[in-house]
Amino acid sequence: MPKAWQMIKRNGAKLISKYLKGYLAYTKIKKLNHLKRMHNNFSYFDKIKHQLEEDAQRKIKYYWDIKKENLEKKKQELIKIRKKKNPHIKASRKIECRQLFVIHIYSY
Repeated sequence: MPKAWQMIKRNGAKLISKYLKGYLAYTKIKKLNHLKRMHNNFSYFDKIKHQLEEDAQRKIKYYWDIKKENLEKKKQELIKIRKKKNPHIKASRKIECRQLFVIHIYSY
């Protein structure tokens, strides 16, 4: 009888050890898959963030260029108005800050 009990205990221990090794392998693979998914998600969102930053830079530049063009047009209009009032003023004369401020307020 003792040999039979030893064999049963040994087989039970082997079975438990087999399941524990399988469970440990499962948990390692699960952790690796989780880390891989997280890495893929972070890299995806980094790529999206970079694209959004580039799009924002393009839009800002586009509207900044439009604003500069409009401001330049308004400067030219002011120079024309000054020339009409006083023809001796040179076209290259700088416009005063106050007049630009007034133009800026009324442009909106």
